[in-house]
Amino acid sequence: TTTLLLIVLGAIIIFASEYHNSLANYSLANKSLVAYFQSVTTRTAGFNTIDLNYFRSSTLFLLIILMYIGASPGSTGGGIKTSTFSLILLRTWNTLRSKDKANFAKRTISNENTLKALSIIFLSAITISVVFFIILTFENHSFLANLFETVSAFGTVGLSLGITKDLSNVGRIAIMILMFIGRLGPLTIAFALSRQKPKTNYSYPEENVLIA
Repeated sequence: TTTLLLIVLGAIIIFASEYHNSLANYSLANKSLVAYFQSVTTRTAGFNTIDLNYFRSSTLFLLIILMYIGASPGSTGGGIKTSTFSLILLRTWNTLRSKDKANFAKRTISNENTLKALSIIFLSAITISVVFFIILTFENHSFLANLFETVSAFGTVGLSLGITKDLSNVGRIAIMILMFIGRLGPLTIAFALSRQKPKTNYSYPEENVLIA
């Protein structure tokens, strides 16, 4: 369901945003096809049928979001995965409705799944931010181009605004490391590097923390 919604909504937004811009010289059928294809290819396919440098900044930002979400679990694609994205949306919606659990299709999603999804989003955001800071420090390209390159590497998408060949050695190493992390998953790497501690049979008293 999430994959279908992301592809359809992405295609509609790209079509509307680029209708009089990069798609202006295409027929209606080709405009629809290009918009649909670019929505699909951000899910780690890595191909583009049109020069992305002609896209509006708003469209490129949409592509960044789609690349960050990435593919579905169990696939060879990167990103935080569609299940993580949808689970967080579902849990947030239920929290706003003052519900303690995330329910969908007459099923209750366990709190363990929710905590893992939150951990993935947090770790991925930190990882992308660190690499993005390095790219901004050592590269002279635009802010949006650097961000696009960084998120594309994390999602192992393969899309670029053409700056890959001009990256410094530091930038290339940072991008390669990020691609590796994005493919395996930040949570998987964190578990692999952390020491396994024996589970305890006790718990401390609960405490409420002021959030907002």
